[in-house]
Amino acid sequence: MNIAKHLKDSTLITELAGAAKIRSARAILAAVESLREEKREIIENHPQRNDQDLTKDWVYISGMIRAFNIVLSLPEEAQKYCDGLPETGEPK
Repeated sequence: MNIAKHLKDSTLITELAGAAKIRSARAILAAVESLREEKREIIENHPQRNDQDLTKDWVYISGMIRAFNIVLSLPEEAQKYCDGLPETGEPK
């Protein structure tokens, strides 16, 4: 993922890279991880097609899991971006 494409402010990227050190960020990530696990359990144990209520359809739920995974990967992606910066702080 090109995190700089989604977060234009390098300060935000740096802060996101340190999310594990920020209590509120850890809380948000823990909540997202819990939500993802709930949806995974549904997909793994009770997958269903539901044309009447698409929010119960396995395809919809799989998309939610994908979105949760993206959110959970943001701190790591931000850290990769920061690790790739030269000493001047500008992207290579």
